[in-house]
Amino acid sequence: MTPDESSQRAEIEALRAQIDAIDRDIVRLLAKRLRAAAEIGRLKQEGEVALVDELREVEVQRRWRAHASIEGIPGVVTDSVLREIVGHSRRVQEYDDQSSTPAAPGPRIAYQGVSGAYSERAAHEIAVRDGFANVEPIGFPSFEAALAALVAGEVQLALLPVQNSICGRIDAAWSAIDAHTLRVVGEIEIRIEHCLVGLPDADLQSLRNVRSHPVALDQCRLFLGTLPHVVVEPWPDTADAARSIAEARDPSIAAICHEDAGRHHGLTVLRRGVADEPDNRTRFLLLAPEVTT
Repeated sequence: MTPDESSQRAEIEALRAQIDAIDRDIVRLLAKRLRAAAEIGRLKQEGEVALVDELREVEVQRRWRAHASIEGIPGVVTDSVLREIVGHSRRVQEYDDQSSTPAAPGPRIAYQGVSGAYSERAAHEIAVRDGFANVEPIGFPSFEAALAALVAGEVQLALLPVQNSICGRIDAAWSAIDAHTLRVVGEIEIRIEHCLVGLPDADLQSLRNVRSHPVALDQCRLFLGTLPHVVVEPWPDTADAARSIAEARDPSIAAICHEDAGRHHGLTVLRRGVADEPDNRTRFLLLAPEVTT
């Protein structure tokens, strides 16, 4: 690594440290806001006041947009963030999250993949957004196996990726869905953030093999083209590729997956942002068995 590269890396890491500190402040302030919302909900219930105040929410949105304009942030960004916060604040008020009563077991959600997969992350995100308590994502080796478990009653819900902003329609998922009589009970879109991960002692120059799901490999062709000495190996799942490297303990093998999947299996991020397109998103459908009468 040249002195210029070392200086650039140090500057990047310093900025990332700033971002991490800001993120901690954001989470602390969000928790403080939710506690205030819960207290408002308690007072409303005692006074038999309607929980939803639409005029108040419109005024809050107007102020957020005004502050965003001053800071040079597009209103659509703050609208999206505020929508999630207000939605969860409503659920806090309705279900009294501050109660000491133990939460009931949550739904079991089937997904394709292993722990750390993008589908598991989507399951947790939709659970937080929709107020599911103690959700339990359960990984299966294929879309068909996940839906078979749903139909058999082994799980209450299934979450499948159906559309990607780069690759388009995910035909394998739709084929599995079309084989059953199901109903869509929700959906969520998450950002796909590919990283190259490997063992702690791995480096780009020593790599001989990179494995990942074929779609992920296709989305990172430009980066992989900078590694002409590397053999690309398709793998059933991004997170499972990370798991296989942790088991092999071979520093010449790396995987493309989300950073969390790599860390879950004790791997190190060798390069972030390896996708060709930075705005890479996947839409998931939350499915339940069709109700029969």
